[in-house]
Amino acid sequence: MSELTLAFYIISIAANLLLGFFVLLRNTKEKINSTFFTLILSVIGWQVSLLLFYITESPTTILWIGRFNFAIVLIMLFYLLKFSLIFPSESLKISKKFLWAVSLWIMVFFALTLFTPLVDKTEIIIGPVERETIYGILYPLYILHYIVFAGGGIYLISKKLKAIKDKLEKYQLIYFVGGVSSALFLGFLSNILLPLLGIQQTAYFGPLATILFSGVTAYAISKYYLFDIKVLATEFFVGIMGIILLAEVVLSSSYLKVISLFAFLLFLLFGYFLIKSVINEIGYRKKLESAYEELKRLDESKSEFISIASHQLRTPLSAIKGYISLLLENTYGPIEEKTKAPLKNVYQANERLIAMVNHLLNISRIEGNRIKLDFKKTSVEKIIVSVVGTMKIKAKEKNLYLRFEKPKETIPEITIDEEKISQAILNLVDNAIHYTKNGGVVIGLEKGSNSIIIKVKDTGVGLEEEDLNQIKSFSRGKQGSLLWTEGIGLGLYVTKKFVEIHQGKIWFESGGPNKGSTFFIKLPIK
Repeated sequence: MSELTLAFYIISIAANLLLGFFVLLRNTKEKINSTFFTLILSVIGWQVSLLLFYITESPTTILWIGRFNFAIVLIMLFYLLKFSLIFPSESLKISKKFLWAVSLWIMVFFALTLFTPLVDKTEIIIGPVERETIYGILYPLYILHYIVFAGGGIYLISKKLKAIKDKLEKYQLIYFVGGVSSALFLGFLSNILLPLLGIQQTAYFGPLATILFSGVTAYAISKYYLFDIKVLATEFFVGIMGIILLAEVVLSSSYLKVISLFAFLLFLLFGYFLIKSVINEIGYRKKLESAYEELKRLDESKSEFISIASHQLRTPLSAIKGYISLLLENTYGPIEEKTKAPLKNVYQANERLIAMVNHLLNISRIEGNRIKLDFKKTSVEKIIVSVVGTMKIKAKEKNLYLRFEKPKETIPEITIDEEKISQAILNLVDNAIHYTKNGGVVIGLEKGSNSIIIKVKDTGVGLEEEDLNQIKSFSRGKQGSLLWTEGIGLGLYVTKKFVEIHQGKIWFESGGPNKGSTFFIKLPIK
């Protein structure tokens, strides 16, 4: 083996290893990254065995390496199939039984290929770097296995391609399908078809297929990381690889020169598109960074505006509340009964505005990470009793009952911010009263294994499953909109955020429209 060819093998192995680690280290916990890394390791195993196959001189060792070279391809195709199932997302569901059956088949066929002459019967040493493989009776099955697994991987990815609407994922899939298809075709041509026709030397060109596959796939997965690759570095890489391939063309003889020339031209084409793509990606990155900074600035301005506006509104609203209260208490002299009802309506509307302003202030503080917390051991039972006392008058005005069903067991004190949890429960009770025409509201409290659960159950308009998304985005459910037209769901949003700050969970259950609903708050005991 010439020094140039040896250098080419070493460079291709090193390049694949670097690409594999590059993708793995991007996110070691991500399944797609670890699967790609395992796939790359099997590719490297195939490359190393191919290199050793041509530089080893012992007939026995060559036979074992040759069989291993065939066997490792089975592992490579298996991980290609696994990778196809999860890249770019795990949208295709395959039963575990099927995967176990495939795994079992791979293990059995791997053992037959490695330890028996059924696929690779023997290897004949013709010259220093020339070998001739005598195939076993199962070699046709081996070729069929290659076609099925390679074709299956491409089919699965192509199936995803039709369903994906996201542009980024679509481009990733196009890159991947192109890289895999080209690599599998080159691998099949150089290491299976042509050797079967008696042209055994073409196996030299196997590493070309691996560079094409791993390069294109790693680019597709690590698209954002490649934003940081400079055009100069890319041109340098393409140039060096081009020189190596050109030297291979010059030093090759007869028909091998034609194949080498084809590989060289293919690489130049790939290199051109890679450089062009990197230039475009650098431009896109700058635009995205600029847009991100602008969005960040606008978001900060929005939060600042909400905070300032809310502070400015609190003073006049408090003044209005005070004056209306004085009027209703006849401080400025007696008022007619027919005037009291409109004044009470104004008072209640003003109270809702004050609550809304407070919610906006809380949201502004939460989003700006300016929320102040005072954690201490607190009795949730006492908080609920206080909330019931506060909201009882409002419930009575609507002829609704409001009661707290005290737990039979002792509920331990937990470490929370009393004000925030009190506000969260108050918001849920306030909502329950607003959306209930008849019946009432019951608050429950129970102890879980490592948590306490607060329940606010009403006999109101109920909720639908789709209302959960509306709660997340400040809006109200369909039924609530029909009953009360002035709120926009800020209280529930604030409640959700306050609960999450305590590492708790909030959810609801409802039998449907007009069947009431139950909101749950789960807080950890600590």
